[in-house]
Order: sequence, then C-alpha cells, then structure tokens
Amino acid sequence: MTDVLDVENGEVQETAQAEAAEDSGPVESPTSSFDVVTTPVVQRNYTRPNPKDPNKPELTIVKQSKDGANFAALEKDGWVMVTENTFTTYEVTSLEGIKDLTPSEAQQVYIYNTGLRTIQTTKIAGIQKAFDKETNTFVNNNESFDLRDAINEPPGRKVTSPILQIKNDVLELASKDAAEARKLIAELMRQLGVV
Repeated sequence: MTDVLDVENGEVQETAQAEAAEDSGPVESPTSSFDVVTTPVVQRNYTRPNPKDPNKPELTIVKQSKDGANFAALEKDGWVMVTENTFTTYEVTSLEGIKDLTPSEAQQVYIYNTGLRTIQTTKIAGIQKAFDKETNTFVNNNESFDLRDAINEPPGRKVTSPILQIKNDVLELASKDAAEARKLIAELMRQLGVV
C-alpha cells in the first residue's frame, strides 16, 4: 500500500499497487506520504455543428480550468458536451516516490529517458533557432554542443502544485529551524487527525 495525497480533497489515501509490483516484488511504502502526489484532471469532449460541412461536426477536447469556467464558456458558445472523464495524474517529489510509483527499474529508466529527450530536444531547438536580428544570421553554425549542462539547468518556469509548495516551504523551514518545522508538522498531523 502506498500513501498518496489527493490534491483536490487534501486527504491522504492508501492506494494498492499490486498489479504494478507483480514483476518486481513487493512495493515498499515511501518514507513520506508526500512522495507521490495525485491530481484529478477532468477532460471533456465537446461537439457543435460545422457551418462549412453539416455532415462533419466540429470536435474539441478540453481540460478543465481550475474554476471550470472554460467549460461554461464553451457551452455558452454553442458547444455540447459529449463525454467527460476524470484522470488521476501523478507527480513525485523524491527518489523514493519514483521507486514507489514505478517499481520496475526498466520503466524508471524509460520514463527518465523520455524526460531527458524532452529537455535535450528543447535545448537543441533553442540553439538552432537562435537568430541575431542585427546581422540577420543564425547565431550558431558549425559548432558542437555537449548537453550535459543543459540537462542539469533548473527549468526557467516551474509550476508547483500547492502540495509541493507546502513540502518545499516546510523543508526550507527545517533547514533554518528544525525544531520549528517539527512543531509545525506535529500540529498539522494533529489537525488532520493523523496522530
């Protein structure tokens, strides 16, 4: 069993991961219940008549905004909901969370390499697109680039979920005043009925 935090409800829930662990043995619980964070994502398919071809209706797939206003706006604009599905998405905050969510080492490597390719592809695109408007030329030509530094650059813009922000804030407090951080955690656990 794995403790995961349901961001929408702010509740810690136990989730069985037996199917995922069949190949790799038992899954151990993470050291923190915040190593794996879940977020529900609602998506809807909408349709409306196509003014150019009435036999081929328009179709759009929309992810719900935080306040759901985008759904209301579409419906006001004549779109009709066809389907709605809720997906539980996952984010990890530690290496323990990675091991817990993805017990298979081969799958961990696959996921890591997928992210690594994305980072490198983005960096390559930036280097290739770099253009000097004054000289009207591309900045980089006939050069070789080792992307190791790019792999380790922190992202320019990072969106942090509220739960991850709380965790980061508590860890920052702990680095400055461990006793105060322990008091805060104990009080939160008491308020949540964990202890």
